[in-house]
Amino acid sequence: MIESSVLVDGNNEISQQFQKCMENLKNLVKNADIEANDDYLKRYLYGTDMNVEESFKKIKNCHDHMKQYKDWYCKDGPLKFKNFIDKNIRIALEDCDKEGRPIYVCKNGNIEPNNMSIFDVVAVDDVWIESILNENPEVAAKGLCVIMDIKDQHWKLTKWLQPDIIKQSIMKIDNLPFKNFKVHVVNNSWWISIAIKIVWPFLPQKLKDMIKFHFDNKEVFFQYIDRKVLPIEYGGLKEIKYSELYDNLYKKNEEIFSSFTVNRK
Repeated sequence: MIESSVLVDGNNEISQQFQKCMENLKNLVKNADIEANDDYLKRYLYGTDMNVEESFKKIKNCHDHMKQYKDWYCKDGPLKFKNFIDKNIRIALEDCDKEGRPIYVCKNGNIEPNNMSIFDVVAVDDVWIESILNENPEVAAKGLCVIMDIKDQHWKLTKWLQPDIIKQSIMKIDNLPFKNFKVHVVNNSWWISIAIKIVWPFLPQKLKDMIKFHFDNKEVFFQYIDRKVLPIEYGGLKEIKYSELYDNLYKKNEEIFSSFTVNRK
């Protein structure tokens, strides 16, 4: 299960330091005319090891990017995207990898390029990520573990591999609060080597270093994520009740919508 950090509560000296950083960050954000609540700011402090300047830089970059590319930032709750969420294109699991990162599964083979736009998928990502961070902002300090499942990925998704789309995707990812990302590419698709060749030159080295290509090599994959928490479909031992995870997300609809309303103006 995802556990909260003891950064604030477990040590009084660190707690005082954190509160001081919070006050400094709130002042910077206020002076920049950016509206954000405390929980939102905490994510960035956790993800930067309480570096106020770096936190503010990411928040400012995110805010500026959101103003210029509004379609890339969802402002609705998950119930609006229930039709897409129920197709199991994305899901946040209840457990973490061996280094404490929440596990987020991207099932690209379930994306229907004829019936979904890239912004539909972006919105689904947004509500799942928000559900993780809104509940436990402390996990930003651990990072995010992404299982990128490319089984049956449709070749028509190549239309989303345009340079500008790749650029905006990278900018958005770079401004997320998570300290780091570990992306595990699993399974295979006949055209994926083509897609990798298209995308790879546009990726910054920092992002390239985060990606591990396992394909069908499950034994190497298990070095990063314990089989006890992995879904059976990935060679793990845990039976995932997807409908329950969806229902839990939908129950947070108002909470997620309220957070977006405050922090994505």
